[in-house]
Amino acid sequence: MRFSCLASVILLALCSSAFAQAPRVEDEFVGPFASWANLKRDYQAVGDGVADDSAALQKALDDLKVDGKPKVLYLPKGTYRITKGLQMISHIYFGVLGEDPANTTIKWDGAPGGTMLFCNGARYGRFGRITWDGSGKAETAVDHDWDSQTPNANSHNEHADEVFKDVGFGIRGGKPHFMDAECAVLRCKFLRCSKAGVSIESFNALDWWIWHSYFEDCFVGVTNDPGAGHFHVYESLFKNSTESDLKLSHCSYFSIRGNISIGSKAFYTGQWRDCAAQVTLQGNTILDPTGPTPIQHGNHGGFLMLDNVVKSTKDKAKGEHVVYVNKGTSLLAVGNTFTQPDAIDIADAKSGAPLILAGKVVAPNAVKTALPVLPGTPPNLARRVFEVAPGADGTVIQKAIDDASALKGQRAVVHLPPGTYPIAKTLVVPANAGVQIVGDGFATRLQWKGDDQTPLLRLMGPARAVLREMEIQAGAASAGIVVEKCDQPSARVWMEQGDVSDAQNVGLLVDGLANTDVSLHNFYHSGNKGVAVKVIGAPGTKNTARTVIFGGASSSNNLSYDVQNGGRLMAQDIWYEGAPPRFIHFTDKSSGTFTLNGATTASGRPGPNANADDPNFAALEFNGFKGDATLLNVNIGTNLTVAGDSRETRLLGMLHGGENAVVNRSTGAKVALLGGSQAKPDGSAAVIPNQGSAEPAFVLKMLEQLRTDRPRPLNALKGGVTDVRFYRVTVSGGQTGVHLTR
Repeated sequence: MRFSCLASVILLALCSSAFAQAPRVEDEFVGPFASWANLKRDYQAVGDGVADDSAALQKALDDLKVDGKPKVLYLPKGTYRITKGLQMISHIYFGVLGEDPANTTIKWDGAPGGTMLFCNGARYGRFGRITWDGSGKAETAVDHDWDSQTPNANSHNEHADEVFKDVGFGIRGGKPHFMDAECAVLRCKFLRCSKAGVSIESFNALDWWIWHSYFEDCFVGVTNDPGAGHFHVYESLFKNSTESDLKLSHCSYFSIRGNISIGSKAFYTGQWRDCAAQVTLQGNTILDPTGPTPIQHGNHGGFLMLDNVVKSTKDKAKGEHVVYVNKGTSLLAVGNTFTQPDAIDIADAKSGAPLILAGKVVAPNAVKTALPVLPGTPPNLARRVFEVAPGADGTVIQKAIDDASALKGQRAVVHLPPGTYPIAKTLVVPANAGVQIVGDGFATRLQWKGDDQTPLLRLMGPARAVLREMEIQAGAASAGIVVEKCDQPSARVWMEQGDVSDAQNVGLLVDGLANTDVSLHNFYHSGNKGVAVKVIGAPGTKNTARTVIFGGASSSNNLSYDVQNGGRLMAQDIWYEGAPPRFIHFTDKSSGTFTLNGATTASGRPGPNANADDPNFAALEFNGFKGDATLLNVNIGTNLTVAGDSRETRLLGMLHGGENAVVNRSTGAKVALLGGSQAKPDGSAAVIPNQGSAEPAFVLKMLEQLRTDRPRPLNALKGGVTDVRFYRVTVSGGQTGVHLTR
């Protein structure tokens, strides 16, 4: 659910109890299926809150990794009392799902200081719809800590629609400093967590994306203190944090977007470190903080503040600043609203070369109140299910799709249990079918066996379809998935933890769309031999649909992004690493609008000596590019070069890199670099002087895509337009992974 903010009137409310919640009617829970294990039926758990269900739960969890056993464990409603900690050791492709967090609870009754669930080597799994009740005694509800020896490093996991209450830590990740990366936390509640709701604790605990979650009466909401690693928090609600809603210790890059804070001591506190953290605060609303300084940034990294609203009555005469930026920090602040003048205090303005634009000051009573609403737990709507036998061929699957599609408007489910399904002929979903094709996680695999160059799965347009929990192995097919004729006004293609990998040409090709909103949440794109994501603008029109990556992880693409013919692409909160030397290479064939905000680009280097320092090589190169490129809070592992004589190249950068990391060889391009920082040999960091001219009008124009292309709610669409959604679907191989066409 998107929170919409006006500069002078903010529609929020102070609420004395838990936030109001409405079911997200356009999403739903499907299951349980016959292929799932049932904790009561199959393991004789009692679930009455009195019996000790520790042994039953542990046996059920152990069986998830046994070949031939179910890959999803279902917990019917009940309170499952445990007296000792549960463990998941070397699990992969699994699910642990309750009936509903309102009626399904795992309750701690063990010794004080215990861990309810310890995950070492839990990978490609999902947890959901469970309340974890620590009874005021458990130290940690769920702990993701890989030891580097156990198979299956913790990665690519999901926590959705869970409640973590009366514990020290709700979710922890990364303590041994080896992995525990790529985890999505969706629509979760963290209540009375005495240490932290979510705690990230190592350099390799990266890419934690926290969406639409609620934190009440916690010491800290989300933190990497003590420890390291990074996180991104979107459209969540914090209430009454006694220390801080968000707290940073070690440096990396962080994005905090669209959140609301009510009555917390502080909203964001970045402790002083002699390093550089790239931090973006965008579209947040902070109401009535109880501490002296709700926003504090304390390191050399770029600090980007966009369109935040702070209602505060602090007294600057007493040293109570609304925003305090420590010495040496680079600041770009645009469009922020405060209830007192001179709200931003910079310890040493000369060091940081700050730029503050388009801010407003309003009276406190101009910040109106209304109750914020977060998306609720998706309901189980008991759809009709068409079961497919494990390992059936494409003919059987097509028959199930046709039968489900005939029930138009009913969103019938075609269920594929774990197994490999050989597909020799393109599977076709008819236009406007409304069908859901659902697997049991990545142990459900559709595998291309055809001889011709056709797609494995074809969604005819306008397409109405949902794909969940499966892998599509496209092999030599022309594409893994083609979505045809998907460009109608208000059309939508939505991915939640989608994955495109190992395509021969393009991982995701957005091909000439003028209208369709392509929103990619927590999006993986790796190993693509051409370009991971290419957006081609609509022919013959200036209208171009947006394609936006809201968080993701990527590696080992030959190139990661390209825009052509006026394409419009934004990538936020992306970690990239891999041996291919290039990250992006926009040439005179590239044109459009591109924004990269919150990223690390750790690519390789060319030549036989991978460590050779070639000053003429750039992992990020704009050579004759025709359009606007904005790169903010990006850690560039090698160099960025602007070349060619195109006067149509416009680039705004706020970057962290080595000395002379950015080279402008173009005589015609407009290039402005603000608030940069560089790493020093001793591991510390320093601010880089601004380069180029950054007139206010130019800066505002270059920030337009970032400020405009915000997340949109998953609401109902009218009939006759494309509405395609992917939830945890991996597409590997093919000439193209996923192809969206006009």
